[in-house]
Amino acid sequence: GCGVEIDEECIIRAMERGLSVCQSDIDNGLADYPDQSFDYVILNQTLQVITRPSFVVREMLRVGKCGIVGFPNFGHWRVRAALTLSGKMPKTPALPFHWHDTPNIHLHTVRDFREFCHKEDISIVREEYFLLGKWRCSPLVNPLANLLAVTGMFVISGKRG
Repeated sequence: GCGVEIDEECIIRAMERGLSVCQSDIDNGLADYPDQSFDYVILNQTLQVITRPSFVVREMLRVGKCGIVGFPNFGHWRVRAALTLSGKMPKTPALPFHWHDTPNIHLHTVRDFREFCHKEDISIVREEYFLLGKWRCSPLVNPLANLLAVTGMFVISGKRG
C-alpha cells in the first residue's frame, strides 16, 4: 500500500512509522497510479474536506477495484440538536471545530452519500455505521442509523450492476 498526504508533518510521522507515503493533493487526482493498481483505496475522514469530491471518488474507483469511504455524519442527532437549540454551528467530539476554522467544506450525511452514489452510478457494496465511536450497526439492523451514527463507512465499487 501507499498513502497519499498533503501535509508535510503527517508525511514525516508516517515515514517515521515505516509507512509508504507520497506528497500529493488528491483534489488533483491520482494520475501517478495506473487503473486498477490496488484492491482497495481508502478515503477516511477526507471526503468532507476536499474541493472536488466527485472527481476524487471517480479517481479512487479508477485506481482501485473497490473504495472504502469513511466520513463524519452531519446528520447525527447531536449535531442536529446542537444546531437547533443553540442556533450556531455545533462542535462535537467528532467535529471539534468552530465554523470559521473547520477544514470541512462539504457537510453531508449518510443519506446524502447514498444519493451521491446513486447519482454517480456507484455501487454500494456494504455500509456500516459507528455509534459513539465504538459500536457498529448494519443499516439493515437499525433503520435509524443515519440519525444515530457518528461516522458512516461505505465500501463502494464502479458501476452499479
